Amino acid sequence: WDGINVAEEVARHCGLPAIIENDARAGAIGESIYRRRLKGVTPIDTLIYVKAGSAIGGAYLIEGIPHVGEGGLAGDISHIPVDAAAGRPCTCGNIGCLETIASADSIRTDLAASGLVYTNNAQLLAAARDGIPAVATAIRHAGALLGHSLAHLVSFLAPQGVILGGALSAVDAFSAGVRAALHQSCLPSIMEDLVIESSRSGRDAALWGLSTLTPHKISKENHS
Repeated sequence: WDGINVAEEVARHCGLPAIIENDARAGAIGESIYRRRLKGVTPIDTLIYVKAGSAIGGAYLIEGIPHVGEGGLAGDISHIPVDAAAGRPCTCGNIGCLETIASADSIRTDLAASGLVYTNNAQLLAAARDGIPAVATAIRHAGALLGHSLAHLVSFLAPQGVILGGALSAVDAFSAGVRAALHQSCLPSIMEDLVIESSRSGRDAALWGLSTLTPHKISKENHS
């Protein structure tokens, strides 16, 4: 896709305005918006959002506005180097990226090395729901590794919340691992009011975000 403006091609073929947005960033926006529609739920507009599934994605909202960074690359925590991943090759070409130890694909790889083989992530999640101890332990460990990495960001940015999206967020062991690691690694004053939970909007988080983002972004681009 290098050198191809995908949004322009989609718009040309469909005859409608089109935009391209990162799925984790759209999910972060969607979660912020969705929470405002829920009674009895505290709105969170400054948050770190992590989409944890076959891969790892991330986004950061400041008062409801996504921080996109230079080139739109802000929030991509998947390829930050972590000591626990030392020596593990990543699909990006580097070695030791967070994604190689905290994603569903990496969990399946580790379980396969111990003799538990799951051919896809749906099977892995089903095993987690069935309460297979080795699977729950591996998923909690992955959550803890993610949590220790997020601790640096939480301490630096002091967000209102850390929201977990993606397939792994539906597994209690994963969110428990993230939560425990954050409490272990961050100052109590940072953690006192920090909300750590799975996405309220679930699999629809990105759709919620895009449904609100699209009219605004297209209007902004048309007037620029």
